[in-house]
Amino acid sequence: MKRCQFVLFLVILSFSLSTVLPGMAQDAAPADAPEEIASEETAPAEVVSEEVVPEEVVPEDTASEVVAEEAPETVEPAEDAPVRALKIVVLLPEQVDRQWFWFHYTEEAQHIVQSAVEKALVDAGMEVIDVAGLDTAGSINDIMSKDAAVQKARDIGAEYAVLGTAIADKKSEGVAYGVTVVRASATITARIVRVADGRILAVEEAGAEEGGQALRAAGREALTKAGRDIARKLARAAQKIAAE
Repeated sequence: MKRCQFVLFLVILSFSLSTVLPGMAQDAAPADAPEEIASEETAPAEVVSEEVVPEEVVPEDTASEVVAEEAPETVEPAEDAPVRALKIVVLLPEQVDRQWFWFHYTEEAQHIVQSAVEKALVDAGMEVIDVAGLDTAGSINDIMSKDAAVQKARDIGAEYAVLGTAIADKKSEGVAYGVTVVRASATITARIVRVADGRILAVEEAGAEEGGQALRAAGREALTKAGRDIARKLARAAQKIAAE
């Protein structure tokens, strides 16, 4: 009886082993499959990396060559071209306390503003014509009249003329510590006129105030200060006209 039971046990054990072992073998066999699958799936990644190569950025050497080829197309700013020298004459009489002054037509040849303007124009590269060669016939009113002044400028060979007036008047007067103090106000108006047709090309103005113990002294100081300002403005205007 016991022998039969033992034999039966062996049969059952054999049957179990024959059933379990093949299943375990099948379960163990796919373990190698993922490696093959993984290797097969990673293969496209290599193909993708090869396809991306044409999309890479242009090498620095090539970029520098492209920039070098395009560089000549960029226009560099040119240096300021020299302006032509305008042949210009300045006719700017001055008045202080209702008395007119100029090179001609007056007993005292005061020309503070005119001298400042002439110097600024020369420094700006203009050809300033000396008024010493101007026709002295007539009166000071002739150079304050546009038509008469343009004719005088034409006769002297000028292409352009600076016309205007510089006037200094008393603004106030007082006493401080027993000393009389006078303040004068200067006003200058000037135009650049083309002699050929009398056309006004520029209009400039300047003003200043100065003090002194006498009106004449204060007026001259005010004209000197305003003269520097109008001279700079007229020089810039002349350069602009010459550059056109």
